[in-house]
This record gives sequence, structure tokens and C-alpha cells, in this order.
Amino acid sequence: SKLAAIAGLLAAEPAEQWLIWGQFEAEMELIAGALERRGISAGYYTGDNRESRKLLRRFTERRVQVLVANTASLGHGVRLENAARAIYASLPDSPDQFYQSLRRIYRPPQQRDCVAYLLAAAHTIDTDQLTALRRRMAWRQRFEQALYSQAA
Repeated sequence: SKLAAIAGLLAAEPAEQWLIWGQFEAEMELIAGALERRGISAGYYTGDNRESRKLLRRFTERRVQVLVANTASLGHGVRLENAARAIYASLPDSPDQFYQSLRRIYRPPQQRDCVAYLLAAAHTIDTDQLTALRRRMAWRQRFEQALYSQAA
């Protein structure tokens, strides 16, 4: 299961802080709750509200090991380079959201190698999402190449 895969990744690097990305509220609540029940300090970032800001502060102060969030709700301007590991429990539809979520940990002054794990169960909606995201990323790349070649 994805929860077992997540637990295995966290156990392999217990000193690391992790961002776990999801797309569905029930999924993110389930992950955060399951990790807490396993004794792992985790919290679910629900958006720009008092509790989420407090959770974000605790994460940046290294008092929370795992931050579970949606790629759309934890977006632009948030700096989390104290973490260098990310897990995608489910993938966003948008290449921009995917790149933005990667940039939460991979940006200056990050000094460490960043690693992102994409969890996709074979023959499920996960593989459909991964295929669609790859296709959209390729379209984006072709569009940018055409745009830049016109500007030159």
C-alpha cells in the first residue's frame, strides 16, 4: 500500500524532514493520521489559516518531521528548504503545481541534494495521472521552445 511505502521511505531516512504531497483532503488526513499513530510527528496543512501557519512554523523549526499538504494550498512564496525529501502520494494535474511543489524544498539556500518520490500504483488512476502529467509537461516544454524561438 502507499501508506506502507511512505512508512518505509521515512524509516530509511529517519533524520530527514519530509513533505508529502496529495491532492485529496481525505487522502492527506489519512496519511497524517496514520503517521501520527505510528509515532511520527506529522501534520496536515489545510491552507492559509491560523492552525496551518502554526504547523508550518513548527515544521520550519524542525519540531515536526512530516508536513502533508496539497500542491495548490502550499504554493507560491513558501520556503521549506529545511527539508530535502518529498513524496507525491498523488500527483497534481498541472505541471506548474508540480514544479512549484518541487521548489518548496529545492531553492536557494538549499545545500543538500533533494529527492522526490512519485508513488503510482500500476493499473490505477495513479498511472493515468502520471501519464497525463508527463504529457502536459511535454506540451509545456514544446510551447516554451516555440515561444523562445519566436522571440530570438
